Amino acid sequence: YQSDSGYYQSGEGDYQSDSGNYQPDTGNGESPVALHPVVSTIGYQPVQSEVILSGEILHNNGADYTTLSVGFLVSSNAMILDNDSSTSKIMGQFINNGMFSANYTPTSNEVVYFKAFAENESGMSFGNVRKFSDLSVPNSENQTPAEKAISILEKDSNELLGGWLENAWFGLFKSYSGGWVYHSIHGWLYLSADNLNGIWAWSQSRGWVWTSEDLYPFLYQSNIGNWVYYLTNRNGQPIYYNYSNNSLEGIDP
Repeated sequence: YQSDSGYYQSGEGDYQSDSGNYQPDTGNGESPVALHPVVSTIGYQPVQSEVILSGEILHNNGADYTTLSVGFLVSSNAMILDNDSSTSKIMGQFINNGMFSANYTPTSNEVVYFKAFAENESGMSFGNVRKFSDLSVPNSENQTPAEKAISILEKDSNELLGGWLENAWFGLFKSYSGGWVYHSIHGWLYLSADNLNGIWAWSQSRGWVWTSEDLYPFLYQSNIGNWVYYLTNRNGQPIYYNYSNNSLEGIDP
């Protein structure tokens, strides 16, 4: 069927004016509509006077991660409304293809709620809401931070000959007095636990780094305020990727 004017035509299921200015989306090569990424709020970690917030992109519909803006909404309100004056928006940065983090400085010990977000041209999507409060809670079981760190590692370790322990995620190490361990890859480390089963480790060459079972071999290095990643051991030397300057480093942690 075709009208006398020739402006409208049926039968093909498409609409077209005589000028050809409008074309339907036939699905034959046109750019697809961007979809919302799927994002998850992982958790938080106290670092001196700051808190490291972490999130992860679970699915990005095949798009490049560089097209995403990521970060966290932080509020004293559990609802975390993005248009509320009490909500702060903190931009994050990727530390690998899917995981990202941001630093937040609490202003009090009140309960703080936060959720991860990811934004592209189609809009913003959010992760689940999590919270933290009173980050100065003392260690349990009357253990010192060093003793707690050792007990965390020993709990998931197999005892080997010569006093060596093989931990499921931390690797091969040997404990000494006063919180010191010798690690088969990272060398001499002084350990100190936080309140959330994470572990701080100090070495002469790299200073304080923090990690946990869920994040290792990612290490948060305090003196640069960013992450490093243990890649491999080459000729007895550990190799790290430093996210602060996007370079490889071949020094002990």
